[in-house]
Amino acid sequence: PTGEFVPDAEDKRAGDFSLKYTAQPDDGLEWLGFTVSPYLRQWKLTEEWNLHLWIKAELSRISHGWRLQFVDTNGRKAEGMIHYSGRGWEEFPIPLSGLRAEQAFDFGKICAFQIAIELREGDQVWLDDVYYFHPRSGDEIGVSEKRVEQRIHEERLTRKLRVDEAFRKGIHTDFSGRDRQLFDQLWVGERLEEVNRELCARWIEEKEKALVSDIQWSSLIGETRMVSFYLCFGSKSTFQPGKLDPVAEQALLELMWDRSKYTNDISLSKQSTWWMAGSENHDINHKTFCLLTSAIFMNEPEYASRIYPNTGKGYGFQFDRYELGTARGVGSDGKRYMARDHYAAWVAFFKQYFTERARKGFFLERASEAYMKHTLSSIYALFNFCMDEELRRIIRMFLDLVWTDWAVEQISGIRGGPKTRHHYHVGSRDSMTPYAIYHMGGPGLTHFNCAQMLLSDYEFPSIVWELALDREGLGCFAFVSRGVGEEEFACPRPPGTEYTLMCNTESRFVKYSWVTPDYILGTQMDHPYAVHSHLSALGRWQGLICGADPGARLVTVALDPSPRQAVKGGKYSLELMCHSVQHRQVLITQQRRRWMQANPALYPSYDDIYDREFGLYFGAEWDQLEETGGWIFARKGNVYVAVRILLCRKDDNPLAWAMGNDKYKGIVQLNDNSYSWNEDQTIVRLHHKYSPIIIEAGRKADFPALTDFRQTILGNRLELYPTVVTQDTAFLLVYQGAGKDAKEIYFNAANTDDIPRIGGEGVNYSYPYTFQSPYVQSEYNSGVIRISKHKHELVLNFNNLEEGRLL
Repeated sequence: PTGEFVPDAEDKRAGDFSLKYTAQPDDGLEWLGFTVSPYLRQWKLTEEWNLHLWIKAELSRISHGWRLQFVDTNGRKAEGMIHYSGRGWEEFPIPLSGLRAEQAFDFGKICAFQIAIELREGDQVWLDDVYYFHPRSGDEIGVSEKRVEQRIHEERLTRKLRVDEAFRKGIHTDFSGRDRQLFDQLWVGERLEEVNRELCARWIEEKEKALVSDIQWSSLIGETRMVSFYLCFGSKSTFQPGKLDPVAEQALLELMWDRSKYTNDISLSKQSTWWMAGSENHDINHKTFCLLTSAIFMNEPEYASRIYPNTGKGYGFQFDRYELGTARGVGSDGKRYMARDHYAAWVAFFKQYFTERARKGFFLERASEAYMKHTLSSIYALFNFCMDEELRRIIRMFLDLVWTDWAVEQISGIRGGPKTRHHYHVGSRDSMTPYAIYHMGGPGLTHFNCAQMLLSDYEFPSIVWELALDREGLGCFAFVSRGVGEEEFACPRPPGTEYTLMCNTESRFVKYSWVTPDYILGTQMDHPYAVHSHLSALGRWQGLICGADPGARLVTVALDPSPRQAVKGGKYSLELMCHSVQHRQVLITQQRRRWMQANPALYPSYDDIYDREFGLYFGAEWDQLEETGGWIFARKGNVYVAVRILLCRKDDNPLAWAMGNDKYKGIVQLNDNSYSWNEDQTIVRLHHKYSPIIIEAGRKADFPALTDFRQTILGNRLELYPTVVTQDTAFLLVYQGAGKDAKEIYFNAANTDDIPRIGGEGVNYSYPYTFQSPYVQSEYNSGVIRISKHKHELVLNFNNLEEGRLL
């Protein structure tokens, strides 16, 4: 076909969506159907099996008889007919025994089936709920609908094929580094002699550069790749030993020693696991390098007895390559340590690191568009190569928790909820998406350090599959969790922390998401007096995503250009701090007027996240968009949204305003000129940068049409109470959304250091749960996480490793 199938979440018979095909010009007669997975050769069937599917068609000309054709791996065919009435969805059970099969057609090797439909431009066909079934045994083989057990089996069955495919594709591009391409070539065994020669020259050159400049530094991508070369292809590897020749292996060992002898600073392992140098992903990357190089050197006779300098000065961060001695570290204890000492110290450190994050929350960058892939790569590298089995058990549990967190807060593979360090994109996929695709049976990647997931034997527990694939069955619920990243207000800061986040505190951040089968709406609610670290205030994403189309979304954005934004060439950014409150499907937010932030001495305090021009990104993919009664209403598939931007007009009688004259109470249209659209109607610009915004979402399951939703919203309680000053946004707001579970929300638009109230109670920023939803529960700082769905349960106990991971 010249067109393509797209998911349709609005019109379906099973699961989260059907597949819809729209005919393009000159389509004519088209064969529409399914092939077996690209990583499986065939469906193993017999003539006793039946095919089941639902079909719906909207055609300019109905032909009630459609040819049906099955194809085996040898190209032989078996044909039949189905008769469509032309009246909406129709169910078809098709016995394979009734087909007219060519001689030697093999029912055990069917690889495709297709239906011949005469199509004209604009004609549409839907397919859904497609599977094979055995009428006597009750066995099923899913095609569009697959049971979790089948998906897990297929993922395991195809893993080696998908890993090999990823590395073979990787050898054809040097995207994200020539050394990455060379690693892929070693994996597939291509040009071993030439690759070893080039690698050896690279490593010798890099060592010489470091010696000449007398500078040590951290490399976000390079460090993990170095240890991966040695541990995958070195003489002691358990993966593919001996692919590195002795000369290249020796050059690599010398380089890793020179790169780590100063920066593998044992004093860092004795600090709080919440003290992070530079940024979260750089910190775990470098500390992973410390542990894994220590493990390497303790088993290399030439290096095992070497003494590390033990300067107590930490390491250089990212591009800030400073000479040893620049940092004012005082962490050295004057003792002599060898690789085995460093290894033991880092193993103990990481056991506490992952346990602490299971207790109190993870990560500051957990849903970042870019940084989480680097953090994940480090976690997988530790899991793949660490020799300590207890640490590996902890990491396996932690990965279960990370992926449960992702599965609960995503829709159609797109992460919803609040995000930090999202920076310049309203986003679609986040950096965890490629990992999720691979773990759920799709293709893998090797760019950056994604190869770590390919080297791993980690796989999703069945409950993660259940949570990720049954958005409809999970219903509507709030997912609330404790955020991390509030800074210790240490002033003056201790020497040696010039690049360090000092986040060993009970962070007063609450992450809130309202998760439904059709959309996710979420924000992070910060205590007005929380001390933000230099990262927790950057790239803050909040808003709504639709499962039907990632392009239809609401995201608060900054619209005025900033120096960093200009470098990226963007028209908007997410460098914007907001004062927010959310209850269920209602989010009220406003640009924060002020907040407290504590930055490390050698990290700049950006001034382009204050006092920004404020906007709301809509995108161009909404099916309907209309404005009435001061509200903006939009629909995408089964999702409705209502947006109200509030701006009051200064009154001619300031005294009446100051006295709170009753004539002002409850007036919501004091100034209808509160916003304007950009040229292509994808972004709303607020006329006052501190106007509060009300966002309320709804579903077609609750409102038959947008008109019904609109009528309800316009009847909701919305009251404004004046303050003692005459400013356009100086008012107190009371709003109550739709539904029997709605609560009154009080919001002070005049002072963002006031605490919003929900149902008369102030937001509890010291939330008593690390994770709470119907499917994930953990009391704050308990270290015990219960993950459940119907009869399935997984308990992660970070306090008792003998129990640990209980199914």
